Amino acid sequence: KEESTYVLTKDLEDVSVAVGDRVILKVEAEGTTSYRWQWSANGTTWNNFTNNSGTFSFTMEERFAGRYYRCYLSNGTETIESSAAQITIMDSFVIDDVTYKIIDNTTNVMIVSYDGTVSSLTIPTHPKDGFTVTEVGPGAFKGNTSLTSISLPNSITAIRSEAFKNCNNLSTMTNHD
Repeated sequence: KEESTYVLTKDLEDVSVAVGDRVILKVEAEGTTSYRWQWSANGTTWNNFTNNSGTFSFTMEERFAGRYYRCYLSNGTETIESSAAQITIMDSFVIDDVTYKIIDNTTNVMIVSYDGTVSSLTIPTHPKDGFTVTEVGPGAFKGNTSLTSISLPNSITAIRSEAFKNCNNLSTMTNHD
């Protein structure tokens, strides 16, 4: 049997995103003339959907969590199957050295850690579109000696234990809208 020369040059990979993020899945194989995309809730039973393109995109919704996606590509002679990629909802994200954890699959986030070295820090009310900072987690800034001032959003309803423990140079804490 002759070895195939029709191969994927870009395959799918698992992805973890927040609800509301844009998901873009892309496959490539030189000479492809048609694409057949599929999705599956369990990785065994597959459903076709219309999209004759190497790129498939959508806005992440809770109902899409855990789904698998794959694509069949054809050059008119041979057909190849991409790997199956699973799309999951992330439970945290990092912006400007601040790690935020999504609380109870809502749009509320808690600051869980800060790894930066600036002396003055302003935490945004909405660090990512659709998410609101509502808590400072236990030990989130613990031991940070770089911080001298911090401005927290008024949306914060709780500051957990030891959030600022041993922040020896922190002298100013303010709130903002």
